[in-house]
Amino acid sequence: MLLLLLSLVLQQPQITVQADRDEVLVGDEVTVTIIVTTSGADRVVIEDPEFVGLELLDQRQQTRVSMLDGVPRRVTTRALTLRAVRSGPARVGVVRVRQGDAMSETSPIVITVRTPDVSPSASLSSRVEPLLNRAT
Repeated sequence: MLLLLLSLVLQQPQITVQADRDEVLVGDEVTVTIIVTTSGADRVVIEDPEFVGLELLDQRQQTRVSMLDGVPRRVTTRALTLRAVRSGPARVGVVRVRQGDAMSETSPIVITVRTPDVSPSASLSSRVEPLLNRAT
């Protein structure tokens, strides 16, 4: 019984999800990386998360397979490039991974999205700003 339980624990998919930044401006891009590690020959299904306040621009995936004592071990890395579309808390939802009868899931990630500074001097060149300041 213990051996069966141990083999189920070892076959449970392991998931890591992280964003390259936890605070961005509206219009900025953020990369979310999902890393899934699995063991065994069963097919692996990674469900993409839902996005709130973010839009998906691009996604890339890479899988490395190795053998350990005759058992395949896969490490799949999926990189999602997202754009912040509105200010406030943005959310990358739960990522679920299934392998055979086993399933794992993550917690959501929250990214703070701020409105860019729109003061008149924010978009002026370094030569024009001093002239404007002297005129006022």
